[in-house]
Amino acid sequence: MLSLPKILLIVAVIAAVWYVGRLLTRRADALRRKPERKQARSGPVELTKCAKCETYVGPDSGPCERPDCPQRA
Repeated sequence: MLSLPKILLIVAVIAAVWYVGRLLTRRADALRRKPERKQARSGPVELTKCAKCETYVGPDSGPCERPDCPQRA
């Protein structure tokens, strides 16, 4: 037979499990979104116009497929 203390203990255990699960889910979501935040905070990138292909490239972009690309080193 279930008494009042047993019922309260069961309710407390269920609430604790639910709360811990919610905390773990929030932490996992925060860790998953962390790289997105870093990209958003990095600020604007200065682009320069390529002399050969006349497209705008970033300072750390790789070479294009053209053989005379100035990015090739």
